[in-house]
Amino acid sequence: MLILWGMQKIGRHLLNLRFKYIMAQARKIINDPVYGFITVDHPLLLQIISHPYYQRLRNIHQMAFAHLVYPGAVHSRLHHSLGAYHLMCTALRELKGKGTVITEEEELGAKLAILLHDIGHGPFSHALEQELIRAPTMNVYPC
Repeated sequence: MLILWGMQKIGRHLLNLRFKYIMAQARKIINDPVYGFITVDHPLLLQIISHPYYQRLRNIHQMAFAHLVYPGAVHSRLHHSLGAYHLMCTALRELKGKGTVITEEEELGAKLAILLHDIGHGPFSHALEQELIRAPTMNVYPC
């Protein structure tokens, strides 16, 4: 029991150190093949991007099986989400430049939403949805 308590304490300490490191490194620049440099400048966004649940998007093809026919069609859900994040940042900057009042909380919420919009996708994107989730059949009898 004492060993378990000690391991939990060490685990919490490591999480705190990781969070403090991310807080200190509150800016990351990602080189995107489509949009060039994308800057992520909020600690919460950095923490989400570095989380294993988000990183699993690297292994999910945005265009399902298209890469088997078109070798260049290889971008992942992670690439797509980061590109969408970049476009959201551009849209927010434009709206602010035109006088729209956007609070910091609203801006962060929009950025979080766009980063996480694909987080629930499974393997092969939409290609296997009909096989993995079958709609219930309805028995309709004539009167």
